[in-house]
Amino acid sequence: MSGFYEVCGEELFHVHPDPVILELNNLQNQLKEKDRELGAAVSEIKALKASEVLKDKALEELRNEFRRLEGKLKIGENVVEQKNLDIKRLVNEKKEALAAQYAAEATLRRVYADQKDDDAPPLESIIAPLEAEIKMYKNEHYRRIQGHWKDTRGLKKPRCLKQNGFLKVL
Repeated sequence: MSGFYEVCGEELFHVHPDPVILELNNLQNQLKEKDRELGAAVSEIKALKASEVLKDKALEELRNEFRRLEGKLKIGENVVEQKNLDIKRLVNEKKEALAAQYAAEATLRRVYADQKDDDAPPLESIIAPLEAEIKMYKNEHYRRIQGHWKDTRGLKKPRCLKQNGFLKVL
């Protein structure tokens, strides 16, 4: 029979009306179709696996970036907290300086009142250096407080931007 197939080839299956041969031909065609479908499915599976690997890699990069930004945010928050403590300390120092100033002014008023009665050097020569020193301390504390407020405002803005960036990442 193999000699017959070599001579006639596939034409026998197409020409011959035998139902068994027709069924074999049909099954052979179905097998070829299933092989094509299997090849397409295997290709799709490989593409999906490659896509999944890329997604996992991108997700890991995002996690690392999130951790890095989260660390920066914590550092920034610590700096802001420290600046706030510095501002509170300076405000307390200012209050103490003002209290000392008021006490010094009261003392100067008493001294001035006492000097009116005595023949001592002019009170203005004593008061002027003290007033200049009070102004100097007052201005110094004011500049410190202003500097800390500017630093705090400058640190809060990037922190808000980073928080918005975290929300976008999540």
